[in-house]
Amino acid sequence: MPKKTGAGGEPQSYNKATGRYSELSEKAKSTEKSIKDFEGLSAEQTKQKILGNNEAIKPKLASFKNKDDGTYSLETGKPISHDDGYQVSFQQSSDNYTDDEFNKKVEEMINHTNLEAHVGVFGGEPEISFHVKDIKEAMKIAIEYNQHSIWDWKRSRIIKNRKYNPKTNKVNKE
Repeated sequence: MPKKTGAGGEPQSYNKATGRYSELSEKAKSTEKSIKDFEGLSAEQTKQKILGNNEAIKPKLASFKNKDDGTYSLETGKPISHDDGYQVSFQQSSDNYTDDEFNKKVEEMINHTNLEAHVGVFGGEPEISFHVKDIKEAMKIAIEYNQHSIWDWKRSRIIKNRKYNPKTNKVNKE
């Protein structure tokens, strides 16, 4: 998705719910670290940077609560976007896991999806999400973990999971 700027050159974020761009909130602009921190790192180094030294991911994730809808870097907190591929999550709720279980699950998914772990915020609720290049793989994850939908970056649209069961998904937004 192309990045946009508004009046005065201020960056804008894409709001999936409204289908419109809006200026980034102060919360979204507050992090000073650069995404360039990951450039040139090996897969293992990237994983360690994201996971830290057994640092719990759940508290990091909680820090994104009530941010504007969008996709953010877990490490820097900055909004991110992709020109292609799909965004999908595995979790129904991070509360379903202990800190160690959650870290292991995120590590497993990072290995499975080429280390592109992000934070997706929808309706003010954050969750770990993953950038997957192939729609079949993204939908396979969505079905396996009973996710409502995946996000299509190229077309800026939601693709619903027809096998989604709201009765078994503990985070039901509908």
